[in-house]
Amino acid sequence: MYKILYGYITKNKNKFAIMIFAITISTMIIFGTSVSKYSQLKYTEEEINKQIPDCQMTVYDISRKDVASIERDANTKNSIIQKYCGDSI
Repeated sequence: MYKILYGYITKNKNKFAIMIFAITISTMIIFGTSVSKYSQLKYTEEEINKQIPDCQMTVYDISRKDVASIERDANTKNSIIQKYCGDSI
């Protein structure tokens, strides 16, 4: 078996090189697309997790000074201030 393979390689060097090149390129394309899909999925997941709050808090009758102290706290990643205008009927 090895003698036949060795004989083919030595007789048809160009064809063998083209075959190895084609196999290498196709493997790179398949591997590259699967890695890029995984990479994009991981990046999207990380970005979604950055935007989702870890904790949510609703407070009423709070002063601007207290809001500023909460925003400056080291444990606060981000904050959104909304004004409550009453319930809609």
